[in-house]
Amino acid sequence: MIFEQKQAFRREVRLLLGKLSAAEIEAASEAVWRQVEQEEAFRRATTVLLYASLPTEVQTQRFVQRWRGEKQLLLPVVHGETLLVGAVDAELRRNAAFGVMEPSHALAEIPPVDVAIIPGLSFDRSNNRLGRGKGYYDRLLKTINPYKIGVCFACQLFEQIPHEEHDVKMDRVIAGVAHALPR
Repeated sequence: MIFEQKQAFRREVRLLLGKLSAAEIEAASEAVWRQVEQEEAFRRATTVLLYASLPTEVQTQRFVQRWRGEKQLLLPVVHGETLLVGAVDAELRRNAAFGVMEPSHALAEIPPVDVAIIPGLSFDRSNNRLGRGKGYYDRLLKTINPYKIGVCFACQLFEQIPHEEHDVKMDRVIAGVAHALPR
């Protein structure tokens, strides 16, 4: 039952995201990053885990450029069924399975992560997150236990989304406004 509800939500959100223009995505992304930069947890953080954005996610390129010399920035590296992490400064390569850019080498050990900035297909007002369905972030976040900030566009934020006990909640969700879309 929950599985089918999650799949339906994923389909709905993908349709909503398909309606956003590149300009709307860029403007909403910058709005998200301005809010992230105001977060006390982010300002205090020395090590931050982020992600290399896909086209319909909050865009990370400019944010990474702004902060790469100020904080230790890490990106996920897919390794089988798990996520490892690599330094942003490492050479990036495209992951064949998911098409996302990732460091070519994972770190031997995951350093203490102060803040993790996590994408998702949808979030709700109780800070639940619905990802793409593989559980990669849930497994990683349980092992590193940072302050978790979910980032999304306004059309991805719902009053309530389907979730299960094993789904990791965010500590904070920040939604950037692109434009109002019907729900």
